[in-house]
Amino acid sequence: MRASIVLLLALLVLEGCSCLGCLEIPSLSVPVITVPSPTVQVQAPTPQVVVAPTVYPSIEFQAIYMYAFSVGGYWIWYRDFKEGEWTRWEITLPDEGDVMEMELAFLKRVPEGEWWRVQIIPKKEDSKPAIYEMLLSPETHTIRRVRRKIGTLPPEEVPVTENLYYIKPVKLTKESIEGATKGIETIKVPAGTFTARHVVYASLDGKGRVEWWATEKVPGGVVKAKVVDEEGKVSWISVLLSYGTGAKTLLGVY
Repeated sequence: MRASIVLLLALLVLEGCSCLGCLEIPSLSVPVITVPSPTVQVQAPTPQVVVAPTVYPSIEFQAIYMYAFSVGGYWIWYRDFKEGEWTRWEITLPDEGDVMEMELAFLKRVPEGEWWRVQIIPKKEDSKPAIYEMLLSPETHTIRRVRRKIGTLPPEEVPVTENLYYIKPVKLTKESIEGATKGIETIKVPAGTFTARHVVYASLDGKGRVEWWATEKVPGGVVKAKVVDEEGKVSWISVLLSYGTGAKTLLGVY
């Protein structure tokens, strides 16, 4: 089954890796979630990953960005984050029985760009949480600075090269979203009960579909999302656990 590099790196974090690097992948099975770029196609039966000792930070940061900001390659925000707003999600991969939590927070706007935090909290006992705080330049679409913390290790600055571009997922038009709307539904998630727009699209690879439930009541505007494969089986589901304001740096980036 095909999988994006985004989920591959997420699985590395789940397995407790403190370095993400040149990968040898004898076998891997994750749900189909296709992103526009960068994409790696892998096909194998089990989620075993062998990691070599070095890393290209550009791949790591771009993948983390794509993983946090989109589902199935689509830019699914129904409204933008305001400064200090955060959301926390539970993400489940039913095929593998993997569950993790992920936080996305817009920390601060500064002259150089915007500070964002992505925090991944795996549920496996032997896995390590990871925190990334990234300075993004919306004007140039480049990553300017990254600080991260893996497990109980102290925060560390990671080198960022010039012209390190991040790849935004595809942003959908208002008219397209309206055309894909199946109806207005009442949906209950851990963060509360919402009246939400149910939106359904074909997946970017034409196999299966991507669905989400959108409302302007929460940062980003999405309370639930899922990916369904061509056989009708759910391969990815995320639900909003909580949301709020007042997010500040955890790693001392400003």
